[in-house]
Order: sequence, then C-alpha cells, then structure tokens
Amino acid sequence: MKLLLLPSTDFADARERLATLFVKPLSASAAGDQFYHLQQGPQQSADDFAHELERLASRAYASASPDEHDEIILDRFIVGLNDRTLKHYLALSRPKDLRSAFVQCD
Repeated sequence: MKLLLLPSTDFADARERLATLFVKPLSASAAGDQFYHLQQGPQQSADDFAHELERLASRAYASASPDEHDEIILDRFIVGLNDRTLKHYLALSRPKDLRSAFVQCD
C-alpha cells in the first residue's frame, strides 16, 4: 500500500494508510481480553456485535479450528447480548451456529 496522500484521497483510505504507520497491531492476549469482555453496545446491531467478535476472535484464537472458532464466538455472542430475555432464550435453546442465533434474534 502506498503512503502517498493527496487532497483527493478518500478519508477511509487515508486513515487506513496512516494507521499502518502509527497503530500497533493488537496482540493475541489483548484481543482475547477485549473479546472476553465485549458486550453489545446499546445502539449496536446484533450483526455489528458479531462482526466485532469475529474480528477479535480471529486474532485471539488464530490456532483454533474453524469449528472451535465458531463455537467460541457463538458462546460470547450469547453472553454479550444486551437483551436479557433473548440471551436467556438463546442460552436455553442453544442454536447450532451463529447464523441460527441471528435468525432467532429477529
């Protein structure tokens, strides 16, 4: 990726280029800590919450098998949901995967 920034450079692209220079990549242990403590934000959609969990899990659990990875994310997704009724329902019904959990969130 070139660092050359021009007035016409789109903001997201400029931010990404600058981040490669100044932002230190998240370590596996830091990602694991953030993953473990992540809760769905008050205005955050279930989809956005799951994407953030997937991003952190890919760093924290890089050596896990795809099945283990999905199971870890599903567990944290359920525990981290805002809606207590939905959280309880998903914990009891135990969806087979994240996609099934999404269907039940709607």
